[in-house]
Amino acid sequence: MTVYLLHADEPYIPEGCEDDPRKWMQHYLGDCPDGELNRRIGQHRAGQQAGGARVPDVWNRAGIGWHVARTWEGGRCRAEQLKEMGSARRRCPECGVTPRQDQRPRPEGTMPPAWAVDRIRRKRIRRLERQAELQPA
Repeated sequence: MTVYLLHADEPYIPEGCEDDPRKWMQHYLGDCPDGELNRRIGQHRAGQQAGGARVPDVWNRAGIGWHVARTWEGGRCRAEQLKEMGSARRRCPECGVTPRQDQRPRPEGTMPPAWAVDRIRRKRIRRLERQAELQPA
């Protein structure tokens, strides 16, 4: 599997969120089977929501250009790990980040240490709780 990072030429700023940069969208992390990156990017460009990806579709509708900024080896586990680590901007070479050359992905199917799994679960639970608070009754 391949994990890819898309970088938009400018951030998409949702209406009413001009003062909250945390809600601006300039990056998207996705994954696809090996050798199918070009097909997946074509789906994004055509507006087909590959795997539920709405961010590239939003960029397309807003007329914002975007491109693949970086790729990693690894599957869904690696993509989830990168998403849980926080902002994709911290891993984007277009935003001035220099990737470390010695970093190797965790082999597919292996689990991170127990402390990391617990941290990821707690973070996921907090996110779900925040989303539930924002939902209208």
